[in-house]
Amino acid sequence: MSDIHKEELGVEKRFVTLSEAAKMNNVTRQAIYVAIKQKKLRAYKNPTRWIIEIDDLDQYKKLRYSRSK
Repeated sequence: MSDIHKEELGVEKRFVTLSEAAKMNNVTRQAIYVAIKQKKLRAYKNPTRWIIEIDDLDQYKKLRYSRSK
């Protein structure tokens, strides 16, 4: 099902790729990959690519921009 059809049906996209996550956070793909390897961002490896749940990405954004490190 394409993204256009999902939007028409009101179905939210729950996962993003590593590249999409990088664009959403205005960082490089490598920065996202490092966050995954450091266990700062939860991601899942399907047979061909990494996928990240939107909720996990939102949580990572909050941690990344918080003052307490």
